[in-house]
Amino acid sequence: DIDGQEKLSSVIFIDGDQSAQWKVWAGENGNIIYLYNNGSTATNAMLKVFAVNGQQVITKTITQGTTEIPVVNLARGLYHFQLVYDEKIITGKLLLGSN
Repeated sequence: DIDGQEKLSSVIFIDGDQSAQWKVWAGENGNIIYLYNNGSTATNAMLKVFAVNGQQVITKTITQGTTEIPVVNLARGLYHFQLVYDEKIITGKLLLGSN
């Protein structure tokens, strides 16, 4: 902004599919991806994260109801994700990485 200082606001859930079994979001500083299984039954999922050039930078099988994935090794930027579970796919974008 004008004074050269950058400030990011907290990420909040504004709108979306409240009935979705999995929730995916980035931590406030972009250094952690959080995943939460909202369902009553345990379901494994596969998370894939892609850089804007299409390169896949993370592939991880998620087996717990709540999972944190550190991403401090990623360059700061916008990433696309794909979460596959029970023949369903959730896609979205996350602001991730270190400055």
